[in-house]
Amino acid sequence: MDIFSFDVDTLLGMGDDSNPLMMLVWILPIILFVFYGQRIQLMVTSGEIRKGIKKLDAYGTESRAELASYVREVLAGLGEGPGEGGGEGGPGGKPRRQAPAASPGGPADADLDSRIDTLLDYFTIMPADMDPSGIVPKIEHVVRSREDHTRRHVRQLCPGIGDGELSRVQTLLEIATVLRLLHRVVNHMYLTAKKQKN
Repeated sequence: MDIFSFDVDTLLGMGDDSNPLMMLVWILPIILFVFYGQRIQLMVTSGEIRKGIKKLDAYGTESRAELASYVREVLAGLGEGPGEGGGEGGPGGKPRRQAPAASPGGPADADLDSRIDTLLDYFTIMPADMDPSGIVPKIEHVVRSREDHTRRHVRQLCPGIGDGELSRVQTLLEIATVLRLLHRVVNHMYLTAKKQKN
């Protein structure tokens, strides 16, 4: 007796039009997709969006960690002595403040983290573009004000920092800020759509 020889047509009744098993195989998916197709699509799409939001969060966290690490390196370099940027040799003859010499996780480290988080939460609202002829000077003013604000706070965060390092810290800060803002906007839109089941 050969147990592996069976006829699929006989088992599923392919030749017979009145087989209830074959009717269920064809009708159930159609009914399922007619009534629940949109929900299935919503679940699949929301799962993909959730994965993307997690990636954005990971990118934001990684860029923030790189910014904090670089600022700590700059502060350690500023505190090494007059030859390396510490002491009295600041720009314009201004005395430089020594970097806080604390172990990671100490009070100075927590203060640095909170100051970085404050800088990362700063954002700019662009002017309304109802007047197209006068919008360019307004945008230019807002962008320059943001750059000046960022530069001023980076200098407060790292007193005595050189211009090259200042631009690097400022660039890292802008990257981390944009990634954090992008994550928040996308997450807000996702949660709103999920709440409205849209």
